Amino acid sequence: MLWGRVVSAAALPRDPVLTVRRLAVGLPRSMPWFLLAIVAGVFAVRFAERADLFTGLWLNDYRLYMQATQAWLAGGAFYPADQLGGPWVVHWQSILYPPVLLFWFIPFAVAPQPFGTVVWLAIPPFITYAMIRWWRP
Repeated sequence: MLWGRVVSAAALPRDPVLTVRRLAVGLPRSMPWFLLAIVAGVFAVRFAERADLFTGLWLNDYRLYMQATQAWLAGGAFYPADQLGGPWVVHWQSILYPPVLLFWFIPFAVAPQPFGTVVWLAIPPFITYAMIRWWRP
């Protein structure tokens, strides 16, 4: 049971391509709002850059993982030495993701900034929008 309704196996999409097409059918009607959200996101990132919001705690996790990924790409370790040395205490700059997620972080680490940051921030709202369109409440 999902969200109060029973979902049978026959109701689940069998072909992921059809699922993407089904999401894209509703996209043209909402495209102006989606494009407006992207433009607003770009302006928000530009404003944040000019206001030095990237140097504070805002987007701290993004910066932490991008720095660790860039260090790994340069031949260093993904995890800090204190994490690899034995028992350690979790603190706010601990890297908690497994190294498999480097494949997810690498495109954002090599992308020109602020493009990588904008895409990083745009993915969760897009996934939320896609799920709402798929579930059609």
